Amino acid sequence: MSRPAFALLLALLALAGTGAGLLYQRAQEAQMRAELGSRLTQFQSAMQQAQAAAQAATGQVQALDGRVAALERQQAGAQAQQAALQTLQRDMLRDRQEWQLAEIEHMLYAANDQLQTTGNVRGAILALEIANQRLTQQNDPRLLRLRAALGQDLAALRAVAQPDIPVISLQLSQLAQDVSAWPLVSSARRWAAPTQAGKAPAGVLDRLLADFRQLVQIHRLGGEEPALLTPQQGLYLRDNLRLRLLSARLGLLARDQAAFHQDIAAALLLTQRYFNDRDAAVAGGLQTLKRLARLNVAPPIPALSATLGALQALAPPPR
Repeated sequence: MSRPAFALLLALLALAGTGAGLLYQRAQEAQMRAELGSRLTQFQSAMQQAQAAAQAATGQVQALDGRVAALERQQAGAQAQQAALQTLQRDMLRDRQEWQLAEIEHMLYAANDQLQTTGNVRGAILALEIANQRLTQQNDPRLLRLRAALGQDLAALRAVAQPDIPVISLQLSQLAQDVSAWPLVSSARRWAAPTQAGKAPAGVLDRLLADFRQLVQIHRLGGEEPALLTPQQGLYLRDNLRLRLLSARLGLLARDQAAFHQDIAAALLLTQRYFNDRDAAVAGGLQTLKRLARLNVAPPIPALSATLGALQALAPPPR
């Protein structure tokens, strides 16, 4: 084979190899393009799914955000209601304490007024005990001074020697009722006609003289002899004594020491002078009047100065 033919053959072979290479390369490129298209399609599908999932997740997140916001609003509303309830509870507790303190204040001032006007020590002691019990129920350090002052005044009132006014009043009323049955001295048989024992009237003249002595008797009246009273005067005397006893009862209830002693002294004088002390009822009435004459119906009563001072110094609670 000549050289040109061999060269041509080589050129043809080279050209055929080049064409084959190009064909193979194009086939590879087509295959790669097909694979790239398939992968791109898969990637796009995956992207679409991912976008759908992302949108779904975004919707869920937004729904959760809405729920969280609603829960936060409910929580805020619950907190506001709780705060309002706590404030209302504090206000109600403060108002209740203020109301109880105002009631205790009114009770103490009323007890002091009655104590100074009527001398009702037992009523004042009862009012102070109730006020002390209500103060004990309030756990407030501001009330310690008031409780101490109230205890001091309460001890002072308990130490007062207070007479039993209801019992004494009942005794005076009973004496006023018993006066109607008391016998007078003038009606007692103290001037019985003297008789001569063992001697009987011998004749008609002696009997006439004896009868005359029974009709007419002559006595010497001394300074202490009681005056003879007519029935009308006896009624006036009993009414006067009864009025004295009732007036003494009024003085007792009013704690008027002077008026009480004056009426008791007058009643005692009338009883001793005009009524028969040998009678048991009159003797008992005299003992009662003598005992009442020594009675102090208006003992010194202390004022509630410590309690009222502590009450005035107590500042109202801040609102």
